[in-house]
Amino acid sequence: IVLDKTPFYGESGGQVGDEGEIKCSDDVYNVVDAKKVGDSIVHLIPKESGSIPNEGHLVHAKVNGERQKGIQRNHTATHLLHRALRDVLGEHVQQSGSLVAPDRLRFDFSHFKQVSDAELKEIERRVNEQILRNRKVSWRDDLTLDEAKEQGAMALFGEKYGDTVRMITIAGDSPDKPYSNELCGGTHVQATGEIGLFVIVSESAIAAGMRRIEAMTGEGALTYLNERRSQLEESAKLMKSPPEQVADKVAGLIFEVKAKIKELDKLQAKAATSSITDLFAKAEDINGIKLLIHKFKTKDELNTYADHSQTLEEAAIGIFYSDKSQYAVVSSPPAIKRGLSARVVIDHLNKETGGRGGGREYFTQGGTTTDLDEKVLRRIVIALIEEREK
Repeated sequence: IVLDKTPFYGESGGQVGDEGEIKCSDDVYNVVDAKKVGDSIVHLIPKESGSIPNEGHLVHAKVNGERQKGIQRNHTATHLLHRALRDVLGEHVQQSGSLVAPDRLRFDFSHFKQVSDAELKEIERRVNEQILRNRKVSWRDDLTLDEAKEQGAMALFGEKYGDTVRMITIAGDSPDKPYSNELCGGTHVQATGEIGLFVIVSESAIAAGMRRIEAMTGEGALTYLNERRSQLEESAKLMKSPPEQVADKVAGLIFEVKAKIKELDKLQAKAATSSITDLFAKAEDINGIKLLIHKFKTKDELNTYADHSQTLEEAAIGIFYSDKSQYAVVSSPPAIKRGLSARVVIDHLNKETGGRGGGREYFTQGGTTTDLDEKVLRRIVIALIEEREK
């Protein structure tokens, strides 16, 4: 439905469209969205609504005021956020996109690194400070672009503006020095105090040199904080400690867990070393070189094999493989002296299996698309040892 005039805001500039209803005589049409198409506002109604009013009918259009108020709170908050970001992070910050919805806001901006926790807290504090000061919000629709810029209005980079522009002003400490002046076609509160509360929910990267802040205002912010408080109280019950002591209690538990993990690692390393010693003791002797071929399970196990190989006083080569056609080679110092370093061996394996890989003189890793088994690996490595020994 298109009307000759309307109180509905059509989706544009990051702000979502209004919802509400249009009445015509005894018929009521639920407006589920409003979009700006050219110079017109198109009101969308469900298909099952039936026939729509003909041209010339008198209708009554009513916006969902509570929903619209949430949008206004979030939109004015983006202007406060923009100013706070430039004050805290620097004048290089520029808005690059936004979403203004009834329940949340999203603000994209240019910045070269992650915003620190301390900076986020300061940005949030500054926005809430302006909310508490209940700054007056006003707008003018009769300015040219040059006139608005002369008054200090901030224009969005790449945005196209018409002959006249709309300037949103948030009052400052003096009439000649507003807190914020931006060109904007969206809807806003009349005073910042109507926003109620501003809470930053997240900050993240969306592209190189581009960051995103998501936040909430009003009842949405209050609900968010109440949920976090409930989570903290539940954690406090599980920890059997007051909420203010949860962080210290968690830190203590983490310290204990890390200590237990270290202790367990030592025991596992000791057990693994004993197992590896037995494995190498049973290794096949090929021209005075111990050859061990073994299927490994984990990367930690591999690292332990590599470390242990450096303690061997005899020439030894270990070939380790997995179900995923991955393989690794370890060479003891005496084997390296005889020209059979792990690099030499894996280069030969790569050539024979069509694989790729490399590493250090004593430890290399690689992989192939060929199925591997102990017989294949044994044949390849024995051929290399015999060739080298000639």
